[in-house]
Amino acid sequence: MVDEYAFVDLFRSEYARLCRVAFVLLSDRELAEDAVMEAFLRVYNAERTGASIESRAGYLTRAVTNIVKNLSRRRQLERRVNSLFFPWRPTAAGDDIADVVVERDILSALRGLPAGQRTVLVLRYIGDFSEAEIADRMQCSVGTVKSQLHKARNHFRHALERSGTTGSVGEND
Repeated sequence: MVDEYAFVDLFRSEYARLCRVAFVLLSDRELAEDAVMEAFLRVYNAERTGASIESRAGYLTRAVTNIVKNLSRRRQLERRVNSLFFPWRPTAAGDDIADVVVERDILSALRGLPAGQRTVLVLRYIGDFSEAEIADRMQCSVGTVKSQLHKARNHFRHALERSGTTGSVGEND
């Protein structure tokens, strides 16, 4: 049986943060919102059918990251197919080229990270989760999260340096 009040509280406390995480990973607001809503439906349906969920927030975060991974794989395949048939790309009129280049470099650097590193980096800095919260939600140790964050920050920093984009990812966070 689903505790409707607790579910509403879970939605209120997690929705916006998980949308930010999904948005950064997907670069698409509508897809991000859809991914988060799908994750909430999975939690709701699991509880409705009698599944025992130890950590609703952890289950929800894992569901979002899994949905995002699946969507990313599908989008990557679509891009490859589209590039075969439509090798040209129109540019949006009025885009500030400098902003577009920086945003492209940052998103490219994020996408270049291994999935685990990208996930912990986004959860930490976009989702504003603590290392302990990430470990709990991803069902791993805090040491693993710290190690993945350290590697992710280094890879991210080097990718930005190679692209000529300046910026920093805090080493002491």
